[in-house]
Amino acid sequence: LLQRGGHKVVVAASPGDLEDQIDRQRFDLCVLDLDSDIREVVEVISKRRAIDPAFVALCTTASNEQGVAIRAFEAGARGFLKKPASEQEIQLKLTKLIGERNVLAQSQHLLGDLLLDRSDLRFKVAERERFLGNLIDAAPFAIFSTDHDGKIVSFNSEAVKLYGYEPEEIL
Repeated sequence: LLQRGGHKVVVAASPGDLEDQIDRQRFDLCVLDLDSDIREVVEVISKRRAIDPAFVALCTTASNEQGVAIRAFEAGARGFLKKPASEQEIQLKLTKLIGERNVLAQSQHLLGDLLLDRSDLRFKVAERERFLGNLIDAAPFAIFSTDHDGKIVSFNSEAVKLYGYEPEEIL
């Protein structure tokens, strides 16, 4: 079904093998069988979501125990299918979750861009503040600034010469 839908399918023999596969390549979606070792599967989901918040896991089980699904969702699974599931159910769930993965990945990318832009802006502001500080200090006339209460918060070397006070005495 997945391959017919144009998806590449990689099979992992165990939760450890799954982690190795995920370390080697990015997956749009991981379908995990909770009927194997639920503790290990839940651990993989939790660990991967901590590393990559856009990690999307679809869990399947034949178990009727609700606690199985709850544990998977608490670990970060994004979808759940009860076995046996029809092709239509599987296809709908896959389409929904792959779309969700794409939105999450795009959001992460945009957030990364915003953080880079923010960092760049902080650098530029600091650079301009240094330039302005040097310009004010090099001015051939006294300059001082005050806060909204009228308290002097900065002044240049010419202000020190003109008024005769050192920064420690005023600030």
